[in-house]
Amino acid sequence: MAKVKDLLKEHIPKKNTLVSYVRTIQQVFEYFKVQDIHELLEQDIIDYIEKQYESISTIKSKLCAMYKVYEIFNLESELFKNKIDYYVNKQTIHQDKHKELNKKTVAVGNSII
Repeated sequence: MAKVKDLLKEHIPKKNTLVSYVRTIQQVFEYFKVQDIHELLEQDIIDYIEKQYESISTIKSKLCAMYKVYEIFNLESELFKNKIDYYVNKQTIHQDKHKELNKKTVAVGNSII
Protein backbone atom coordinates (compact mmCIF):
# COMPACT_ATOMS: atom_id res chain seq x y z
CA MET A 1 0.00 0.00 0.00
CA ALA A 2 2.86 2.40 0.75
CA LYS A 3 4.21 1.89 -2.78
CA VAL A 4 0.82 2.77 -4.27
CA LYS A 5 0.56 5.85 -2.06
CA ASP A 6 4.04 7.06 -3.09
CA LEU A 7 3.25 6.55 -6.78
CA LEU A 8 -0.01 8.43 -6.43
CA LYS A 9 1.83 11.34 -4.78
CA GLU A 10 4.09 11.54 -7.83
CA HIS A 11 1.18 11.56 -10.29
CA ILE A 12 -1.51 13.59 -8.50
CA PRO A 13 -0.56 17.19 -7.68
CA LYS A 14 -3.85 18.21 -6.02
CA LYS A 15 -3.86 17.38 -2.32
CA ASN A 16 -7.62 16.78 -1.97
CA THR A 17 -7.68 14.49 -4.99
CA LEU A 18 -4.70 12.59 -3.63
CA VAL A 19 -6.36 12.13 -0.23
CA SER A 20 -9.59 10.92 -1.85
CA TYR A 21 -7.78 8.48 -4.15
CA VAL A 22 -5.63 7.08 -1.33
CA ARG A 23 -8.74 6.59 0.82
CA THR A 24 -10.45 4.72 -2.03
CA ILE A 25 -7.45 2.46 -2.59
CA GLN A 26 -7.25 1.72 1.15
CA GLN A 27 -10.95 0.83 1.24
CA VAL A 28 -10.57 -1.52 -1.72
CA PHE A 29 -7.44 -3.17 -0.30
CA GLU A 30 -9.12 -3.63 3.10
CA TYR A 31 -12.31 -5.03 1.60
CA PHE A 32 -10.50 -7.57 -0.57
CA LYS A 33 -7.79 -8.16 2.05
CA VAL A 34 -4.94 -7.78 -0.43
CA GLN A 35 -1.65 -5.90 -0.43
CA ASP A 36 -0.91 -5.98 -4.16
CA ILE A 37 -2.98 -4.26 -6.84
CA HIS A 38 -2.13 -7.10 -9.24
CA GLU A 39 -4.31 -9.46 -7.17
CA LEU A 40 -7.47 -7.50 -7.98
CA LEU A 41 -9.78 -7.83 -10.96
CA GLU A 42 -11.44 -4.77 -12.43
CA GLN A 43 -14.92 -6.28 -12.42
CA ASP A 44 -14.66 -7.26 -8.75
CA ILE A 45 -13.66 -3.72 -7.82
CA ILE A 46 -16.46 -2.22 -9.93
CA ASP A 47 -19.02 -4.54 -8.32
CA TYR A 48 -17.76 -3.61 -4.84
CA ILE A 49 -17.92 0.14 -5.51
CA GLU A 50 -21.38 -0.05 -7.10
CA LYS A 51 -22.73 -2.04 -4.12
CA GLN A 52 -21.04 0.20 -1.55
CA TYR A 53 -22.22 3.61 -2.83
CA GLU A 54 -25.46 5.06 -4.20
CA SER A 55 -24.41 8.49 -5.41
CA ILE A 56 -23.50 8.64 -9.09
CA SER A 57 -20.74 11.18 -8.47
CA THR A 58 -19.25 9.13 -5.62
CA ILE A 59 -19.19 5.96 -7.71
CA LYS A 60 -17.62 7.89 -10.57
CA SER A 61 -14.90 9.39 -8.38
CA LYS A 62 -14.11 6.01 -6.76
CA LEU A 63 -13.82 4.43 -10.21
CA CYS A 64 -11.56 7.29 -11.34
CA ALA A 65 -9.27 6.62 -8.38
CA MET A 66 -8.98 2.95 -9.28
CA TYR A 67 -8.51 3.80 -12.96
CA LYS A 68 -5.60 6.08 -12.05
CA VAL A 69 -3.94 3.34 -10.01
CA TYR A 70 -4.34 0.86 -12.85
CA GLU A 71 -2.85 3.41 -15.27
CA ILE A 72 0.13 4.02 -12.99
CA PHE A 73 0.82 0.29 -12.83
CA ASN A 74 0.25 -0.12 -16.58
CA LEU A 75 -2.58 -2.56 -16.00
CA GLU A 76 -5.46 -3.14 -18.38
CA SER A 77 -8.23 -0.76 -17.35
CA GLU A 78 -10.76 -0.73 -20.18
CA LEU A 79 -13.63 -1.76 -17.88
CA PHE A 80 -12.93 1.17 -15.57
CA LYS A 81 -12.82 3.57 -18.49
CA ASN A 82 -16.13 2.27 -19.87
CA LYS A 83 -17.82 2.40 -16.46
CA ILE A 84 -16.56 5.93 -15.83
CA ASP A 85 -17.97 7.03 -19.20
CA TYR A 86 -21.26 5.36 -18.29
CA TYR A 87 -21.47 7.26 -14.98
CA VAL A 88 -20.45 10.55 -16.61
CA ASN A 89 -23.35 10.16 -19.04
CA LYS A 90 -25.72 9.06 -16.27
CA GLN A 91 -24.73 12.09 -14.18
CA THR A 92 -25.23 14.45 -17.11
CA ILE A 93 -28.70 13.02 -17.80
CA HIS A 94 -29.59 13.32 -14.12
CA GLN A 95 -28.41 16.96 -14.00
CA ASP A 96 -30.26 17.86 -17.21
CA LYS A 97 -33.44 16.27 -15.88
CA HIS A 98 -33.07 18.22 -12.64
CA LYS A 99 -32.57 21.49 -14.57
CA GLU A 100 -35.66 20.77 -16.65
CA LEU A 101 -37.77 20.16 -13.53
CA ASN A 102 -36.63 23.46 -11.99
CA LYS A 103 -37.49 25.64 -14.99
CA LYS A 104 -39.96 28.41 -14.31
CA THR A 105 -42.94 29.14 -16.50
CA VAL A 106 -42.97 32.19 -18.76
CA ALA A 107 -45.53 33.81 -16.46
CA VAL A 108 -43.27 33.35 -13.42
CA GLY A 109 -40.31 34.68 -15.41
CA ASN A 110 -42.26 37.75 -16.47
CA SER A 111 -43.36 38.40 -12.90
CA ILE A 112 -39.72 38.25 -11.76
CA ILE A 113 -38.68 40.73 -14.41
